[in-house]
Amino acid sequence: MTSLVSLALGLLVAATPGKADPLVLALVVGSNQGAGLSQPPLHYADDDAARYLETFEALYGPESATLLTAFDRDSARLFGPLVDKARAPTKANVLVAAQEVAAKARAAEERGREVELYFVFAGHGDVDRGSGFLSLADGPFTSEDLEGLLRAFPAKRKHVILDSCNSFFVISPRRPGGRRFATPSDAAQALARRMPEVGVFLSTSAEAEVYEWSELQSGIFSHAVRSGMLGAADADGDGQVSYEELAAFVETAAAPVKNPLMRPKVYARGPGGDDRSAISAPARSAAPALTIHEPGPVRLTVRDESELRWLDVHAEPGAEVILRLPAGLEKGMVIERGTALGKERLVAAAVPARLELGAMSWAPQEASSRSAQEQLQTLFSLPFGARALESWRAERAAQPEPVYGITREDGERMDRLLGQLADTDRSRRLSAGILSAAGGFGLGVLGALSLRDGHREGYVFLGTGAVMLGVSALAFLPSSGEKAWAAFREEMAAGTDPVQVVARTEARLQEMLGGERLARRLNAVTAGLMLASGIGLVAVSESSSRPDRPTATGFGVALAALGASIGLSSLLMETPVERVIGIWNQDPGIAKMRLGLAPVNGGGLLSLSGEF
Repeated sequence: MTSLVSLALGLLVAATPGKADPLVLALVVGSNQGAGLSQPPLHYADDDAARYLETFEALYGPESATLLTAFDRDSARLFGPLVDKARAPTKANVLVAAQEVAAKARAAEERGREVELYFVFAGHGDVDRGSGFLSLADGPFTSEDLEGLLRAFPAKRKHVILDSCNSFFVISPRRPGGRRFATPSDAAQALARRMPEVGVFLSTSAEAEVYEWSELQSGIFSHAVRSGMLGAADADGDGQVSYEELAAFVETAAAPVKNPLMRPKVYARGPGGDDRSAISAPARSAAPALTIHEPGPVRLTVRDESELRWLDVHAEPGAEVILRLPAGLEKGMVIERGTALGKERLVAAAVPARLELGAMSWAPQEASSRSAQEQLQTLFSLPFGARALESWRAERAAQPEPVYGITREDGERMDRLLGQLADTDRSRRLSAGILSAAGGFGLGVLGALSLRDGHREGYVFLGTGAVMLGVSALAFLPSSGEKAWAAFREEMAAGTDPVQVVARTEARLQEMLGGERLARRLNAVTAGLMLASGIGLVAVSESSSRPDRPTATGFGVALAALGASIGLSSLLMETPVERVIGIWNQDPGIAKMRLGLAPVNGGGLLSLSGEF
C-alpha cells in the first residue's frame, strides 16, 4: 500500500509542470571612447563587451544579450562573428536597443514568464554637474538616462554592472547631505527610494582611468566579474552566485596586488537590498561545464585556441566548483594549472559537454618571462571558497564604512588647503599673542603707576593685564588648524587609505567649524563686556575731578573701541576654517537643474531634477 501511495505521488510530481526559469535579457555596452583629453581611449572595452555577451549566452542561452560596441582592428579579428552583430555604442542606439529589449520583456510577461534584465557597461565614466555619466561614442549617457532606461523595463529584477571610473555616481548622487564624499549607505537609501528592484555591482574608482591589463586583454574588474559569474565565485556550491559572493571573489582575487590603483574597489547591492540574492545562476546553464573537486587548492586559467584568457579560478581545498565555458572556447581551449613546481597545461582540441579536472592529463609548461606589470601576476593567487567568503565578511565588518568620490587630486587639494589654514592660524595666533602680551604689559605698568598715586582702579588695570598676559601665553600653543594639518600629513605618510584620511579630515574640519562658531559667540559676549566697561569707565572718569581723569577717559575710550572692533570682526569676518570649508565644498559641477529624456512604452519620459 505504501509503495502504491509513493508511486502515485511520484507520478503526480512528474506530471506537475515546473515553474519556468525567468527569461534573462542583457543589454551590453562597451565604449573605448573617453570624455576628453583627461581620458585617453581605452584598448579593451570592446573586448570586454564581446566577452560579456558570450558570458550571458553561456549562462542563459543564445540571443539573451544585445551588444553595442565598436571593434578596433585587433578585436575584430578575435571576435569576427560578432562584428556584424554589434551596433555602435551611441546614445541613440542604446535607447533603440533598450526599446527592443523592453518589447521582448513585455511579450514574455504577457505569456506569464518572469523577466530579469541586465545592463552592463565597460568604458570610461566621469562626474559632471554633480551627476555621474558613462562615456558613449557620441557623448555622455547620464545617470538620469540610465534611470529612465531602467524604469522603461517591466522586469521585476534588474541588475546593473558598471566597469567605469566614477560609476558610483551613476547610481548615487554626489555629496549627499552637503558632503563631498558618499558612502554605501547613501547609495542604498537613494536606491531604495527610487528603484528597489535594481541591484548594482560596480567598480568604484574615482580616478580618471580604468585599469586594463594587456595579459588579460580586458579590464581587471570585468575579467574577475565574468570569471565569478561563470561559477568561480559560487562559494557555497548552490549553483548560484550572489552579489556578496561575487564581491568577495573580485576583492579576494585582487587583494595581493600592492598598487591600490590596480585593485578594483567594489560596491555591490542586491535588488531590495539583499546582497545574498543571485546575480548569476550557472546551474541553469546548458553550456559545457568544467568540474573541479580536488583535495588541495586548484589554480586554473582557461584560454581559447588563440591564447585569449577567458576566466580564472583558484578553488579552496576540497571545494567543488563547476565552471560554465563560453562559446569562444568550443573550438578548443588551453587550461593552465599552477603547481608548487610551476605550471602545467592541457590542450583540448574540442570541448565536451562535461570535463572532470581529475581525469585530465597534464604536460609541464615552460616558465614565461615576467611582464612589466609584474605585480598583476599576483591576481587570483589567493584561493576562494566558503572559508575565504567568511574571512571576507569578518574583515569587511571590522573595517570603517567605505567612502567613494574622493580622488588623489582631492587629497592633494586638501593638503594645500590645510597648509593655508595652518599658516593663517599661525600668523593669527602669533599676532594676537604679541598684541595681547604688549597690552598686558602696558596695563600692568598703568596699574602700577595708578597704585603708586593712590588710585584703586590700578588693581583693575593689573588684573586685566595679568589676564591678557595669560591669554598671550596660550596664543603661542599650536592651533587646531595646525594640528589638523599635522595629523593629515602623518596619516598620509603612514600609508593609511587616503580616501578614508580625506573623509575623516573633512569631518574634523566640520567639528572645528562648530568650535569656531562657539568661539565667535564667546568673542561677541567678551566684546560686549569690554564695550560696556569702556563706556562705564569713561562715564565715571568724566564725572570725577581727579587730575588723572584724561588718562582714565582715554583708557575707557580705547577699551570701548577695542570691544567694538572685536564684536564687529566676530560678526562680519569669516574665520579661516569657514573659508577653507567654503573652498573645499565649492563644486562648479553641481548644477541647479538637470534634464533627462528616456523611452517608455508608448512614448518618452521627461525628467527634471536638481536644486530649485
